[in-house]
Parts: sequence; C-alpha cells; structure tokens
Amino acid sequence: MVASYISKKIGILLSVFVSTSLIFGAYALAKNTSTPKIAVASTETELLAVIAQRDTDKDGLPDWEEVLYGTNPTERDTRQLGMSDGEAVSRGLIVPRANVPMPISTNKVEIDDTESPAQNTLTSVFAQSLFSKYILARQENGGDLSTEQISSLVQNARQQLMASVRPASNFKTKEDLSIIASSPDLLRKYAISAEEVLSTHSGNLSESELFYLDLALRNGDSEAIHNLEKLSRAYIDSAMGLVAIAVPSDLSGLSLDLINVLYRIGNEIGDFSRVTTDPIATMLSLAQYRDSIDNMIEIFQKISEMYIINNSSIEVGAQGSGFVNLIASIEPAQKP
Repeated sequence: MVASYISKKIGILLSVFVSTSLIFGAYALAKNTSTPKIAVASTETELLAVIAQRDTDKDGLPDWEEVLYGTNPTERDTRQLGMSDGEAVSRGLIVPRANVPMPISTNKVEIDDTESPAQNTLTSVFAQSLFSKYILARQENGGDLSTEQISSLVQNARQQLMASVRPASNFKTKEDLSIIASSPDLLRKYAISAEEVLSTHSGNLSESELFYLDLALRNGDSEAIHNLEKLSRAYIDSAMGLVAIAVPSDLSGLSLDLINVLYRIGNEIGDFSRVTTDPIATMLSLAQYRDSIDNMIEIFQKISEMYIINNSSIEVGAQGSGFVNLIASIEPAQKP
C-alpha cells in the first residue's frame, strides 16, 4: 500500500535532512553577570537528531511525521481506530496530507481528515513541500527512488528552505536611541544602568537555553519549555530595557548592535520553546543561533575594548563591571 510504503520512506527523508543540515556545536551564556560562565551544551546536531526522532505518544510515528498525516503527536490513536497511529498508517487507514494527487489502493478505508494540530507551522509547510516533491519525483522516475536520489531530493529541499529564511529586520535603528554626549563619567553611568537592566531581566535561571532545550526533548519536561519561554522573554526585555537608556555617542553603535542581537536571540529561543509544536522552526532557529551567540560575544568584547580606549575601565566587583567585563576573557567559538 502507498501509505505503508511512504511511512517507511519518510524516515529516510528526515534522516537525510538532519544529517545534511549545516549545524555546528556551540555554547551559550548562562545568565550570571557577576561571574559569567560558558555552558558547553549538547551540540545542535545532536539536538536536531533528537527533534527528528521524538515520538511523544510512542505510537510509532515521530512527532514531525505526524504533521504529514494530520494526526496528534500526543494521542496514540488520533482517529479512534482501535490501534496506534503508526499501525493505522502501516495499514493504509490513515494517509498523508499531500498537495499533489497520488495513487491510492482501492481497498483502503477512507478516513475523513480531522484538524491537524499544527497546520500553519513551518513544520507543516516544509512537510507538505517535501512530501509533494517526493511524490512527484517518484512518479517522474516511474517507481522507487534510490538512496542517492532521495538524498539529492532532500538536500535540494533543505537548500530551498534555508535560502527562503532571512534574518529578521533589526528591532531598532539609531533613530530609536537617545544619544547623548560622551565622557568617561557618562560611559560609567551607562554601564551601571545597562548592568541593572540585564540583571533585572536575567530570568533568574542559571542554565543555558540549549540545556533546557535538551531537557525538554529528552525528558519531555514541560518546566524546561516554560524556562525557555522565560529566557526568551528575558532577552527581549533586556533589549527593550537598553533602548530606554540614554547612550553616550561613543558607544551608540555597539549599544544598537547589542539591542538587536539580544532581541534576535530572544526570538530564536522563543522558537526553541515551540519544539513540540513546530520542530522545523526550532531546527531553523538552531541553525541561526550559533551565529547570533558569536555575534553577541563579539559585541560585548568590543564594548569592553571601548571602555579601555576611553579610559573608562571599571574594576571587577564595582558597579557596572558586570556589563563592561561580561565576557572580555572569553574567546568566541571557532567554527570548523
């Protein structure tokens, strides 16, 4: 049966998608401004694999694949057929939602579609697109596709998906900042105010976002999802808080860069928190997250250098030092 055949092939499609994703290992900042630490979390590649294999309801269909069939990843028997969704798919009782016509065996039982739990997510869009490409390629090939053909198909689909993703527009521009004259004293005052903003919106969590994402994936920890939402809000609120501070002109460019990267990371972590409902969005954010973190580290290092250049250095332990010296001693991650 077509449905049974497709069910087996989707696993190959997904595994190729994951293995060809251009993701490297990275690290994330734990939220502690006085003694910042770098948490070396599970690599993004490992997290991607976990996302791909996740089967919340243990019904034999990965959560990602359930989007294809319009089934619920938290219910073993979505259509009340007296069997798991995975078994129903293997018997052809539940067929994929496809955007193109496909041959279906005449002896299968037709089941009316129910509302899918994630029809307007990036996962749904990508699943439909990939499935449609697969069906068309199989029809054009006159039958089964080889492993090499499947690999080429998925790589092209991935490249198209990645090419369609663009960094979000900057949160703020220089016109949105209140820029004042610059002096060593004003730079120190800014550091104190910025440190207070970051401390106020720290989220009161000691672990990194990748730690909580890993926990949510491996243990199904709802509290970890909640912590990801808190961290997302913490980054975004920090960005908004920095906008409200009058910034000395010598630091205006770096302050703007910091505001925008914090806001961007906040939104990426927000996508992490949707890993159970939109795993493809999480995958795409993981792909961007490494660069965002490296960018943030570079900005903080330049801020530290700027304070030295302007004779405004702040001793460790003094007010404002948590902002100025946040990661001055940490080298950015080196890409392979």
